[in-house]
Amino acid sequence: PADPRPTPDAAAELQEKTALVNQAVAALPAELREALLLFTVEQMSHAEIATTLNCSAKAVEVRVYRARQALKAALAASLAEK
Repeated sequence: PADPRPTPDAAAELQEKTALVNQAVAALPAELREALLLFTVEQMSHAEIATTLNCSAKAVEVRVYRARQALKAALAASLAEK
């Protein structure tokens, strides 16, 4: 049977990508970062996040969208530098 563990090269690449994502998330403005993390990590609904952040559900939707777009751009730029 094949070993399910990643090769050392694959593990190093995954660790590098993880670091890039963490840096990109940390660089987001606080309001975007909070909404994104509550939605993706805590798996809260837009309504729950709106209550937590004291804003509307539509504002949460926009913040999550903008955070994803910013992450996409930041990660594309980071990968293009390689």
